[in-house]
Amino acid sequence: GLISIVLLGRRLPVDWIASIPIVGNVFLRLVKACMVFQGRPRLVLELVGSSMLVHVGLTLSCFLISKALYPAHPTLQQHFMVIPPAVAAATLPLTPGGLGLQEAAIKQLFYELPDLPNDFSPLIIAAVFRMFLLCITFIGAVYYMAGLGDRKRIG
Repeated sequence: GLISIVLLGRRLPVDWIASIPIVGNVFLRLVKACMVFQGRPRLVLELVGSSMLVHVGLTLSCFLISKALYPAHPTLQQHFMVIPPAVAAATLPLTPGGLGLQEAAIKQLFYELPDLPNDFSPLIIAAVFRMFLLCITFIGAVYYMAGLGDRKRIG
Protein backbone atom coordinates (compact mmCIF):
# COMPACT_ATOMS: atom_id res chain seq x y z
CA GLY A 1 0.00 0.00 0.00
CA LEU A 2 2.77 2.42 0.90
CA ILE A 3 4.54 1.72 -2.38
CA SER A 4 1.38 2.46 -4.38
CA ILE A 5 0.92 5.71 -2.47
CA VAL A 6 4.53 6.69 -3.15
CA LEU A 7 4.36 5.85 -6.84
CA LEU A 8 0.83 6.97 -7.68
CA GLY A 9 0.35 9.64 -5.04
CA ARG A 10 -2.71 11.81 -5.37
CA ARG A 11 -3.93 9.94 -8.45
CA LEU A 12 -5.35 7.21 -6.21
CA PRO A 13 -9.03 7.55 -5.26
CA VAL A 14 -8.70 7.17 -1.48
CA ASP A 15 -11.86 8.83 -0.19
CA TRP A 16 -13.75 5.52 -0.33
CA ILE A 17 -11.57 4.28 2.56
CA ALA A 18 -13.58 6.43 4.98
CA SER A 19 -16.63 4.26 4.25
CA ILE A 20 -15.03 1.17 5.83
CA PRO A 21 -16.90 0.50 9.07
CA ILE A 22 -15.17 1.31 12.38
CA VAL A 23 -11.60 1.81 11.05
CA GLY A 24 -12.25 3.77 7.85
CA ASN A 25 -11.47 7.23 9.21
CA VAL A 26 -8.29 6.03 10.88
CA PHE A 27 -7.11 4.35 7.67
CA LEU A 28 -7.93 7.44 5.62
CA ARG A 29 -5.86 9.60 7.96
CA LEU A 30 -3.03 7.08 7.71
CA VAL A 31 -3.16 7.11 3.90
CA LYS A 32 -3.16 10.90 3.83
CA ALA A 33 -0.19 10.94 6.19
CA CYS A 34 1.62 8.58 3.81
CA MET A 35 1.11 11.12 1.03
CA VAL A 36 4.20 12.83 2.47
CA PHE A 37 6.21 10.11 0.75
CA GLN A 38 4.64 10.80 -2.64
CA GLY A 39 7.28 11.14 -5.29
CA ARG A 40 10.04 10.43 -2.77
CA PRO A 41 10.96 6.76 -3.21
CA ARG A 42 14.49 7.32 -1.92
CA LEU A 43 13.09 8.58 1.39
CA VAL A 44 10.93 5.45 1.67
CA LEU A 45 13.95 3.23 1.04
CA GLU A 46 15.95 5.13 3.65
CA LEU A 47 13.16 4.76 6.21
CA VAL A 48 12.73 1.05 5.51
CA GLY A 49 16.50 0.58 5.71
CA SER A 50 16.81 2.44 9.01
CA SER A 51 13.88 0.46 10.42
CA MET A 52 15.58 -2.78 9.40
CA LEU A 53 18.81 -1.64 11.07
CA VAL A 54 16.94 -0.85 14.29
CA HIS A 55 15.38 -4.33 14.35
CA VAL A 56 18.74 -5.95 13.61
CA GLY A 57 20.29 -3.96 16.47
CA LEU A 58 17.54 -4.87 18.92
CA THR A 59 17.78 -8.54 17.95
CA LEU A 60 21.57 -8.56 18.26
CA SER A 61 21.35 -6.93 21.68
CA CYS A 62 18.92 -9.63 22.88
CA PHE A 63 21.20 -12.32 21.46
CA LEU A 64 24.19 -10.84 23.28
CA ILE A 65 22.17 -10.66 26.50
CA SER A 66 21.26 -14.34 26.07
CA LYS A 67 24.87 -15.23 25.34
CA ALA A 68 26.11 -13.31 28.39
CA LEU A 69 23.61 -14.84 30.81
CA TYR A 70 23.34 -18.44 29.65
CA PRO A 71 25.95 -20.94 28.44
CA ALA A 72 23.23 -22.74 26.44
CA HIS A 73 21.11 -20.21 24.58
CA PRO A 74 19.05 -19.98 21.37
CA THR A 75 20.92 -19.26 18.16
CA LEU A 76 21.07 -15.89 16.46
CA GLN A 77 18.66 -17.19 13.83
CA GLN A 78 16.16 -18.14 16.56
CA HIS A 79 16.50 -14.67 18.06
CA PHE A 80 15.66 -13.21 14.64
CA MET A 81 12.55 -15.39 14.61
CA VAL A 82 11.42 -14.15 18.05
CA ILE A 83 12.55 -10.59 18.77
CA PRO A 84 11.24 -8.59 15.76
CA PRO A 85 7.65 -9.92 16.09
CA ALA A 86 7.79 -9.39 19.86
CA VAL A 87 8.95 -5.79 19.41
CA ALA A 88 6.16 -5.31 16.86
CA ALA A 89 3.65 -6.68 19.38
CA ALA A 90 4.84 -4.07 21.87
CA THR A 91 3.63 -1.33 19.53
CA LEU A 92 0.00 -2.29 20.13
CA PRO A 93 -1.58 0.48 22.18
CA LEU A 94 -2.66 -1.80 25.03
CA THR A 95 -0.13 -0.78 27.66
CA PRO A 96 2.07 2.31 28.02
CA GLY A 97 5.22 1.76 25.97
CA GLY A 98 4.30 -1.88 25.46
CA LEU A 99 5.32 -2.52 29.07
CA GLY A 100 4.61 -6.15 29.87
CA LEU A 101 3.30 -6.85 26.40
CA GLN A 102 6.75 -7.09 24.85
CA GLU A 103 8.01 -9.27 27.67
CA ALA A 104 5.03 -11.62 27.36
CA ALA A 105 5.51 -11.84 23.59
CA ILE A 106 9.23 -12.60 23.95
CA LYS A 107 8.49 -15.28 26.55
CA GLN A 108 5.73 -16.94 24.53
CA LEU A 109 7.58 -16.83 21.21
CA PHE A 110 10.73 -18.35 22.73
CA TYR A 111 8.64 -21.15 24.23
CA GLU A 112 7.34 -21.90 20.73
CA LEU A 113 10.87 -22.83 19.62
CA PRO A 114 11.31 -26.60 19.40
CA ASP A 115 14.76 -26.93 20.99
CA LEU A 116 14.88 -24.27 23.69
CA PRO A 117 17.55 -25.08 26.30
CA ASN A 118 16.04 -26.21 29.62
CA ASP A 119 17.78 -23.65 31.83
CA PHE A 120 17.09 -20.71 29.47
CA SER A 121 14.56 -18.17 30.78
CA PRO A 122 13.08 -15.90 28.11
CA LEU A 123 11.44 -13.76 30.79
CA ILE A 124 14.83 -12.89 32.30
CA ILE A 125 16.16 -12.00 28.84
CA ALA A 126 13.09 -9.79 28.24
CA ALA A 127 13.48 -8.10 31.65
CA VAL A 128 17.19 -7.38 31.12
CA PHE A 129 16.44 -6.09 27.62
CA ARG A 130 13.76 -3.75 29.03
CA MET A 131 16.19 -2.62 31.74
CA PHE A 132 18.75 -1.66 29.08
CA LEU A 133 16.09 0.19 27.08
CA LEU A 134 15.07 2.14 30.20
CA CYS A 135 18.71 2.97 31.03
CA ILE A 136 19.31 4.31 27.53
CA THR A 137 16.09 6.31 27.76
CA PHE A 138 17.16 7.73 31.11
CA ILE A 139 20.54 8.79 29.68
CA GLY A 140 18.76 10.50 26.78
CA ALA A 141 16.34 12.25 29.15
CA VAL A 142 19.19 13.57 31.32
CA TYR A 143 21.01 14.76 28.20
CA TYR A 144 17.87 16.50 26.97
CA MET A 145 16.97 18.07 30.33
CA ALA A 146 20.50 19.32 30.87
CA GLY A 147 20.27 21.18 27.58
CA LEU A 148 23.28 19.39 26.20
CA GLY A 149 21.44 18.85 22.96
CA ASP A 150 20.93 22.55 22.26
CA ARG A 151 22.59 23.79 19.14
CA LYS A 152 23.84 27.32 19.10
CA ARG A 153 24.01 29.24 15.85
CA ILE A 154 27.41 30.33 14.73
CA GLY A 155 27.70 33.55 12.80
